[in-house]
Amino acid sequence: MKYIALILGALLASGCSTSSTHRPSDYQVETNAPQPTVSLFPNDGPSMSDAQIKNALAHQISLPQINRIAIVNLSTKNNSRMNSQEFVQIDNEMITHFIDKLKSSHRIYDASFLPTLLLPQQKTVPFLREAAARYQADLILVYKNGCDNFKQLRLFEQDRVRSYCSTEAVLIDTRTGIVPFTLTATKQYTVNRDAKELNFHETLRKAELKAINAGLSEVATKLTSHIEATPKL
Repeated sequence: MKYIALILGALLASGCSTSSTHRPSDYQVETNAPQPTVSLFPNDGPSMSDAQIKNALAHQISLPQINRIAIVNLSTKNNSRMNSQEFVQIDNEMITHFIDKLKSSHRIYDASFLPTLLLPQQKTVPFLREAAARYQADLILVYKNGCDNFKQLRLFEQDRVRSYCSTEAVLIDTRTGIVPFTLTATKQYTVNRDAKELNFHETLRKAELKAINAGLSEVATKLTSHIEATPKL
């Protein structure tokens, strides 16, 4: 209990803000856009007609001049982060860096996590699109982290952990349902065990967070470049 109280106190004192931003007054979507801005998957069912498939494949994606991105993290929750205040701080700094990097693009006016109260039980494209529409998000960025860890026990040197973490990211256009961008970023990070760490699990978790941070940074860099190169509505 004392660990939880300590962590909650730290979060209240410093915290990690991921609040949304107001839509700018100059935000607009041209009504005479050459490409349709309605869903290309009207039924969102398990099958599409030949005509619907043809329309989806022929569609040229275009986006508003500036966009709001709703972020959804589908990674399995790792409660081990609550074992250390340091991990909470690293995790918060990682998310802040990721969001700031997205918002640094001149085509993105807001990037924020879709509120948990809006998250549908079924994390399928139709339900995510509906939640994003309520949030007035032009785009949905869905990502998932996964890690494989390897312990290296050494006789005359410090033990260490090497983590290989993959971040799989998918961008969904809320208006049409098209997926214009995907990326799987795989990073590795090696950490030597610190004598101050209580157990090997702390070393492992630190390596994971460092590798995930590098993966998210690559996702943000390549995603912003892709959006900036996308034609405007």
